[in-house]
Amino acid sequence: MIPNFKRLLKNHALDFLIIGDVLFYLQAGIQSFGPKIYEKLFRLNPTAVGKILGIFNGTGFVAGVLLGGLLVKKKDWEPKKLMFIFLTLNLVSVPFLFGILLHCPTQEHVLPVVGECNSQCTCTTELYDPVCDPVSQTTYFSPCFAGCTDWELDLEIGDSPGEEQKVLQYTNCTCNAGDMGLVPGECGDTCSTRLWISLTISTIENVIKFAGFVANNVIYQRIVAESDRTTAQGLRQFGRKALGTLPAPLMYGWIIDQHCDVWRGYQDGTVGNCWLYDLTNLVMWLCVVQVALKLLSCSFYFLSYMSFPDKTPIMDSPDESTEENIL
Repeated sequence: MIPNFKRLLKNHALDFLIIGDVLFYLQAGIQSFGPKIYEKLFRLNPTAVGKILGIFNGTGFVAGVLLGGLLVKKKDWEPKKLMFIFLTLNLVSVPFLFGILLHCPTQEHVLPVVGECNSQCTCTTELYDPVCDPVSQTTYFSPCFAGCTDWELDLEIGDSPGEEQKVLQYTNCTCNAGDMGLVPGECGDTCSTRLWISLTISTIENVIKFAGFVANNVIYQRIVAESDRTTAQGLRQFGRKALGTLPAPLMYGWIIDQHCDVWRGYQDGTVGNCWLYDLTNLVMWLCVVQVALKLLSCSFYFLSYMSFPDKTPIMDSPDESTEENIL
C-alpha cells in the first residue's frame, strides 16, 4: 500500500487533478443553499422553490451526463486529449456563474428595525411579519416595528363587475411618514422574467459542467497503471469528500451568515435563523468566491494537462523506474 502511495504522489498529473477536483467541489457546494438563495433573491415561496430548482438542476445534470457520455464514446481519445476537453468545458462554464447577479431588485428595508419611533412598543424579531408602504416601496419588519397602533379593512373594487375584496391596512404608524396605511407583505414582485433567465443560465452551466464529469471519470482510469487504480480512486474520493464536499457548506454558510441584518430573537435571549440579509453584498461575495474557486480549479487542471506526456505509454503494471506512471 505504501509503495502505491509513493508512486502516485510522484504522478504530478494525478496530484494536480485531485487538487483541481477539491476546488471544483468547494465551488459546487453552493448548491446546498440553492433553494434558500433563490427564495431570498426572487421572493419565492419556500415550497415552490425546491420543486423549481429540482426540475432545472435535474435537467441540467441528466443532459450534461448524456452529452458527456456521447462525447467520450464517440471517439476513443487519449487521456491528455480528454484532459484538454475537460479543462475547456470548465473554462466555458465560468461566465455562466455570473447569472447569480441577475436577480430581483433589492427592496429597501427599514434598518435597524429598532428606532426612536418604536422604542416604546416592546417589539420582538421572533416572527417576521413584513408590511409595505405602497408609496415609498419601503418594507418594515412588522407592524409593530412600523409603530402601527391600529388597523382597518378597506373594500377594494376588482376589475370585473361585482368583484370586491377586503384589504387589510395598518394605520397610525409612527415610523411611516406617508398618509396611506401599510399593507401586509414585502414590497415588490417576483420579477418572473429574471427568474426564468437566471434558471436558464444555471441550467446551461450545469449541462456544461456535468458534460465534463464523464471525461473526468475516464481520466482517472487512464492516468495511472491498472494495479494503482483502486488506490487512485481512494485518494480521489478522500480529496473530493473530506476536503471538498464536507467543508463547502460550512464555508458558504459562514459567508451567508456574515451578511445577515436581522436575526430571529427569542424571548429567552437565544438567536435562531436569519430573517433579513444584505442581499446586494451577499450576492457579490458569492459570485466572487464561486468564480475564484472555479478559476483556481481550472489552473490545477491546466497543470495536470501540462504534466501529461505527449504520448501516453501503456503499462499493465507499475514500474518503479518509469518516470511517468500513467496508463
